[in-house]
Amino acid sequence: MTRLSAEGAGTLNCFRMTFLWVFIWVGQCVSAATEVPVKIQVHGSVAPEDITLIENRLQFSLPTVIESMLRSQSVQPITLQLWHDESQFMDAMEEALGQRAPGSRGYITGPTDVRMLVTTQGDIALEALHETVHALSLQLNPSFGNNPRWLWESVAQYYADAFVHPVDSGIVTH
Repeated sequence: MTRLSAEGAGTLNCFRMTFLWVFIWVGQCVSAATEVPVKIQVHGSVAPEDITLIENRLQFSLPTVIESMLRSQSVQPITLQLWHDESQFMDAMEEALGQRAPGSRGYITGPTDVRMLVTTQGDIALEALHETVHALSLQLNPSFGNNPRWLWESVAQYYADAFVHPVDSGIVTH
C-alpha cells in the first residue's frame, strides 16, 4: 500500500474539497435551470413510501438527464402512472398496446406517458427513471423507440445508472 506524505495528503484533501464544491455547484446550476415535469398518477393503492422513493429518485436524477439528453430543448410534461395490482396493470397494458407482456413492470405509450407496476421486486425508483428516460428519448427523437432495441435499452440503462454486464443480462451467452 502506498502512503502519502503530509504534503501529498494535504494536496489530496484540497483536491477533494474543490471537487466536492464544484460537484455541488454544478448540480445546483443544472437542477435550478431544469424543471422536472413529472406528474404521478396512482391507480389503486400504492404505498406512500414507494411514491416517495420514486419522487426522490426522479427529482435527484432527472435534471441532469434532461440537461444531458435534451440540452436546450423544452421538455414536455410526463405523466407517471402507477399500479400495485398486476391484473389491473395488465388490463391497462392490453388496452393501450393491444397485448399483454407478462413479467413486464414498466412500459411507455409515448413521449409523455410512463406506466409502472409497483412490486417488491427490484428497485422501483430506478425502474421509474429507466422508463422515464425512454419517454425523454422519444421527445428527442420520435422514431427512436426500439429502433434498434439494443441502443434504446442501452440509453435508458446508461441514464438510469443501471449498468448490467452483457453476460449477466442474458443477451450474451458464453
